[in-house]
Amino acid sequence: MKRAIIFELKKLCKEKFLWASVVLLLTLNCFYIDKYYKETAIEGYEKVLEDFSGPITTEKARAVKNVVDSLKGVARSRTYDGEYDVNLYTGYEETEYTVFRDIYDEMRRRYLYSEFAKEKKEDCLRIALRAENVGNKGVKSLNLKMADRLEGRAVSDFYDTKAFEKSMEWKLDVLGAAALAGVAVFLLFFREDNGNMGAWFKLSRISSAKIFAAKKCAVLIVGIGALAAVRFVSFVTFGAFSYPGLLFSKLYSVKAFETSMFSGSILIFLLLEFLVDAMFFAAVVDLLFVFQMILPYKNVAAVLSGFAILAFLTVSRFFCLWATPACALAFSNIAKKPNPVAGLFGYDAVIFAALIWAVSFDILFTFISRRKKNVCNDRV
Repeated sequence: MKRAIIFELKKLCKEKFLWASVVLLLTLNCFYIDKYYKETAIEGYEKVLEDFSGPITTEKARAVKNVVDSLKGVARSRTYDGEYDVNLYTGYEETEYTVFRDIYDEMRRRYLYSEFAKEKKEDCLRIALRAENVGNKGVKSLNLKMADRLEGRAVSDFYDTKAFEKSMEWKLDVLGAAALAGVAVFLLFFREDNGNMGAWFKLSRISSAKIFAAKKCAVLIVGIGALAAVRFVSFVTFGAFSYPGLLFSKLYSVKAFETSMFSGSILIFLLLEFLVDAMFFAAVVDLLFVFQMILPYKNVAAVLSGFAILAFLTVSRFFCLWATPACALAFSNIAKKPNPVAGLFGYDAVIFAALIWAVSFDILFTFISRRKKNVCNDRV
């Protein structure tokens, strides 16, 4: 089986069309992020973040507030000096005031987050008490668990997370990897070599089911590798990894995730999200292979596979947004706000649900592949 997977991987790696698709995917991904999503760079802003990112100290907070106070008068009267000032980080009073005002507001929000979390905890306890009075055990249990997760929360560092928040809304990498998987399946089924593949497999005594499994493993390896590459390039393009310390901050320190029930770091969250992405991607690959195996005409199989994947994305996303977070497209949305499944059982339930989703399609793939006597007009 190992030799068969390596054989299929070598076939894919020799395909120029596949490499061209990867380059196209990366290029389009970076182009759309840079043109439509990435904010215009402000001169000197990186220097500002370099000086004020990290732990929130009295000195940093006082320095930021002093800049805001010194420019508050001209900001109210709109009498900014239009001349370039070398003593300012950004060079101009208007951008200087805007940048430092935003930093001050974010620092203040983070500094007061412990009070915000305390208020949310008290709200949850009040709701739990009312639920107990009317006999609603589910709502009571959910709010008690949410109150427990909010206990003792505090934020003591400052990082600019706007790029990270935007990167969480960007999901072309998942769709692109699914499309790339379709290309890989097309190449494995439609453009087989005319060599002695059939004789090789016959001598190796490999069944059709194992041939399908080897093909699927090859597509998964290539696809998940491409997904990781596109995801990394996306974060770099957004500038979400500008400061490594950000990765070790708590996810709830990010404004969009401040009510999240996830208590881990941003790095752990990203790893979990990628794990869910990978399991979701495995389900898509299983679906592609199932259509190739059950339909006699490959062109029809290819077209129906595309429609099936779109339907799969739409239905699973709608389903996951409410309860069972088995789809990568909804994982970050679920982490932003309290969710029944994640709130009651924690984010282990999220991973477990995604695993069930992937395993179900793998069982379907295995069931059909073992009942195929030939490899659908394959040359193997």
